[in-house]
Amino acid sequence: MSMALSGSFLSRGLLVALLALPVGACQTMTEKQADSPLRLEEQPDLPEIYADAPKSAMAPEVELSAIAEPASGPSPRNVELYPGSDRFLATSQKARNSSSSTNGTINLDFDSVPVAQAAGTILGDFLGVPYQVDAAVKGEVTLRTSQPVAREDLIPILESMLEAKGAVVTRGTDGLYRVAPRGAIKSRNLDFSNLGASDELPPGFGLRIVPLRYIGAAEMEKILKPLAAENTFVRVDGNRNLLILSGTRAELGNLLSVVSTFDVDWLKGMSVGMFELHQGDPSVVAGALTEVLGIEAEGPLQGMARIIPLKQLSSIMVVTPRKYLLDEVGKWVERLDRAGEGRETRFYVYPVQNSEAVYLANMLKQLITGETSSAQTASAEVAPGRQLRTLSSGSSGGATSSTNPAASADQSSAAIKVKGDGVVTTGPVQIVADERNNSLLIMASAADYQRIEAALERLDVTPMQVLVEASIIEVTLTDNLQYGLQWFFKNSISDYQGNGLLDLDAGSGLAANIPGFSYTLTDASGLVRVALNAFAKDSRLRVLSSPSVLVLDNRTAEIRVGNQQPVQTGTTTTDGGTQSTSIQYRDTGVTLAVTPRVNANGLVNMEIDQEVTDVGAVDSATGQRTFLQRRIKSSVAVNSGETIILGGLILDNSTRANSGLPVLHKLPLVGPLFGGVDDQSTRTELLVLITPRAISNRQDAQKAGEEMRLRMRNLSAEIDIPGRLGGVRTPAAVRAQ
Repeated sequence: MSMALSGSFLSRGLLVALLALPVGACQTMTEKQADSPLRLEEQPDLPEIYADAPKSAMAPEVELSAIAEPASGPSPRNVELYPGSDRFLATSQKARNSSSSTNGTINLDFDSVPVAQAAGTILGDFLGVPYQVDAAVKGEVTLRTSQPVAREDLIPILESMLEAKGAVVTRGTDGLYRVAPRGAIKSRNLDFSNLGASDELPPGFGLRIVPLRYIGAAEMEKILKPLAAENTFVRVDGNRNLLILSGTRAELGNLLSVVSTFDVDWLKGMSVGMFELHQGDPSVVAGALTEVLGIEAEGPLQGMARIIPLKQLSSIMVVTPRKYLLDEVGKWVERLDRAGEGRETRFYVYPVQNSEAVYLANMLKQLITGETSSAQTASAEVAPGRQLRTLSSGSSGGATSSTNPAASADQSSAAIKVKGDGVVTTGPVQIVADERNNSLLIMASAADYQRIEAALERLDVTPMQVLVEASIIEVTLTDNLQYGLQWFFKNSISDYQGNGLLDLDAGSGLAANIPGFSYTLTDASGLVRVALNAFAKDSRLRVLSSPSVLVLDNRTAEIRVGNQQPVQTGTTTTDGGTQSTSIQYRDTGVTLAVTPRVNANGLVNMEIDQEVTDVGAVDSATGQRTFLQRRIKSSVAVNSGETIILGGLILDNSTRANSGLPVLHKLPLVGPLFGGVDDQSTRTELLVLITPRAISNRQDAQKAGEEMRLRMRNLSAEIDIPGRLGGVRTPAAVRAQ
């Protein structure tokens, strides 16, 4: 192929493509540069079987949505074409070792001459260069030239003679030519001054660094290996994408010619097309095109094209080394993506992965009809042991519901029926939520299901988890703490280092909205722990509970630690005089309920409901136990991994005890002489420290689990547990208890 033909290839190819367009089709083509797509706004031709059919026999037009105005006919198909050059090999070049000249003046005539003598004649007598012949080079050569040769051809002729004897000639940095066996060549004897030269090859045996631009070094090695001699590849450097080759001048010249042929921009030769689909499913159309064109395994066009379905764009992408295939694919897309087939109602099953089927069914109800309704029970006949809950809307927009009392609630399903006036549907849609298998059963057309599936993929996402670590602490207020922790932090904080934020004085703070809620200290966990540790040394701190719970985003986690206290609620006496007492158990101890919500920036919004209930003294009037309840209910926001502290619930408990000599200390007036009165007052304050940690991936979950296991190992090391084996209680120890 000449260079002129190659240069005009693109212009002639474009002319042929223009002439090949169908004359009867309404098409417009706009040429753009190579970095921008070639767009075709075209309307599909009717299949040949409908060419003579009357218009009344065609499928009627359907109004799809109330959002956009109905189109007067099929909407034009959006096609983007990126044509390539179809060239994947460079133009063949003359071998780099071809340097023969016709103006020769030297005749060679060797008849059974020793190799060393022939090398000396060429190198010393004709070329006049210093040389050295290794003693290991043996044998005789016979050579006679038919016509005079030039001086520049003598080294290639010498290399040809030495190749038959397993020897090579090299030139060192000192200009000395050495003749030695090929296996005895040392790298220190080679000239490295022109390893990367692109035009001229060094005389004799040498090294060559070949940087590659468009092809990988490993792939180029596979191409060159069948053509190269043994020990040709010194190194294949995949990181720098280069080859280091060794060989004679003729061998390197041939290998470099092959490299220049294959090291071309193959992406420039590839052609890419994107075809929008109106009704068909991208995966189904892509599979059909693969079979029709025969590009599957063992097909006639195997490897000639790749067809990639793009569900998000409702399109298919075709990548091929031959741009004429894009025209064939476009024709078959028109035949396979026909509007009539898209309205046929089909049955689909969507397995819900992360959410709940009933929840998604209700969301789709609102998405399709624009109405808000809750799941209700329907009076349809169902299989034994199942319950069907139906949500339906007709053309009037009213909702109906009925109940089947014989159905089982633990194996229920839910359904949504849309009669056809929805904003995105082209026909009736029915969605049934199977709670047992957590799946959605959908009856819809292919076009409607494609829209529904796109919505489900955005709704059925992996939920984020939140690890909530809480510490509920009771601090006894004595001495300088008698005015509460708020007073202590404001007046005695000079001995501690850290930063705190109090919002008591702000009119918009929590104290202004929640009675008895004294303060909120955020992002100062290091400072508060210093103070709390100091309290603990004086036995003024008691940790009521320190729970940790992992909960899904936007779900409620509840922890209860404590006992159930029996409370007498009433007494009933029968006619026979038998009395029966009603007992009700009341929860005491610590209760914590947290509902976290994580936003995209890592801020955790929490709804906190924390309650501590203690059993008090017996009421003298009713004879029942009294209960002391301290409760914090609030909505707060904190960054993931930071600690928020809630407190200010102070309990003041006063007791009086009389002691002294029996009988005498109770006498009026003189009783204090024989005894004493002990008045004690105890004030305690409740603190709640909460640290949420957002877990968005598996790595975060593993880190949280490792941290929890490390805490348990440290705890087991400090506590002597009978029967403990490596920090874990053995079954024998459990049975012994």
